[in-house]
Amino acid sequence: MHKCAENNFKKRFGDPPRFEIKYPKKPLEGSERIYRNQKIANAVEQVLTGILGRKPTKDELIGRKRIDEAEIQAYLVGKTE
Repeated sequence: MHKCAENNFKKRFGDPPRFEIKYPKKPLEGSERIYRNQKIANAVEQVLTGILGRKPTKDELIGRKRIDEAEIQAYLVGKTE
């Protein structure tokens, strides 16, 4: 890692880091990989639903359509009132 990137990493996450990264010994097999990917996709959709206050469209989920920051701000302002 480049020195600057290493210093930024240490600033953000501590030295030693406050989390541990564990990599699998071998890649996941077919159905396990599909299951894991579905769980990750569902988690991303739930996070975006919480942020937007509505279900994200398919295009927003795959990154084809940008999520407008003004829409998020409007939802957050309306939520606090």
